[in-house]
Amino acid sequence: LKALVDSVGEAILAASSQGLISVANPAAARLLGREDLVGGQVAQVLPPRLATTVENWKVIGSRYPASLEMQWNAESSLMISLTPLLESEGGQPGWVMALRDITAVKQQEKLKTQAMSEVIGKIRLLLAEAMNALVDLNLRVPQDERIASSVFRLTRVWERIQAWGDELLSVAQVDSSSSPRHFPE
Repeated sequence: LKALVDSVGEAILAASSQGLISVANPAAARLLGREDLVGGQVAQVLPPRLATTVENWKVIGSRYPASLEMQWNAESSLMISLTPLLESEGGQPGWVMALRDITAVKQQEKLKTQAMSEVIGKIRLLLAEAMNALVDLNLRVPQDERIASSVFRLTRVWERIQAWGDELLSVAQVDSSSSPRHFPE
């Protein structure tokens, strides 16, 4: 088990209910810049933001797993998962914390949203040009009920396409700025 924990890229920590750290893999030591994590008290060896996160989780319900996103420093973001860990002999639960750098994922989401915004902007421009051409055609051609009806139908179709583009952009913006969600199956 130790080889597995030591080989994963995520930082992994485990601690007792008294806050004594019992497991810290090499990724945790690198992320936190400390080799003396095992055997240390959470309040003394973890950065204050992480120690406070653990304390807040314990207050609001440490019997349940929790995940949150944290801006770690100016350049990086972390996904933090806290899971209760039952101690032997029915004692108070300790916990396991996994910290994963999600900076690249967030950057990709931002780029995806920007690209989608650009594409939707170009589609809007083309739709506006097409609608203007139809209106112009309708004005130049003598009143023909069939042409007017076609212009009206095409305008409605293009308005729906534009609305779908707006919805898609809205979903992409919400998706790229939100925390993890769990969808019903």
